[in-house]
Amino acid sequence: MEDDTFIKNVEFEPLNNSKYLTPIRMIFEARLKKNDKVRKIIWDVATEHDSVATLLYNKDHDTLLFVKQFRASVFFGAVKRQKENLGKTIENIDFTKYPTSLGYSLELCAGLIDKPGVSVLKHAHEEILEECGYDVPLEEIKLLKRFITGIGFSGAQQHIFYAIVDDSMIVHEGGGIEEDGENIETISMTINETKFILKLKKILKI
Repeated sequence: MEDDTFIKNVEFEPLNNSKYLTPIRMIFEARLKKNDKVRKIIWDVATEHDSVATLLYNKDHDTLLFVKQFRASVFFGAVKRQKENLGKTIENIDFTKYPTSLGYSLELCAGLIDKPGVSVLKHAHEEILEECGYDVPLEEIKLLKRFITGIGFSGAQQHIFYAIVDDSMIVHEGGGIEEDGENIETISMTINETKFILKLKKILKI
């Protein structure tokens, strides 16, 4: 995976037909605090899929497994926050002069819950298989917690799982689904390395 590359032919257009995100405006009346009057409230929200994420521990190597991938949204935000771009509209920012390394993230193995009739647990299993190459028995994937993401606009829910894996479960090298634009690298880290990163107060360049 090449980090020091640059994007080109950048275009922005209104979001009309997306299978991932639908922005809408919610208008309602409510009394949101005691003894207040009923008020009309306008809030911009969006519909998006819930998701799964799994923390993987390889007991053969005593390591945690993460995935590294390019995220256009991370790149977009990082470029906008560059000192020379503060206050500029996106039309006045040259996104092509910034390296794609600004857009890489280190994540848990994760994915959307987007297959009708398929359980949340099975979605987690399929993401582990697609991204990391491990075929983990369903009964070995344990739910840790559910929480709300995107609280300001979508209220989508993420299900966090944990699984202990070993090398015997590896069936391919992983990497995600190329047809979906995924180009994923599996990263192994010791627990101490992970703790060190979690203690950092700045955003880590990976």
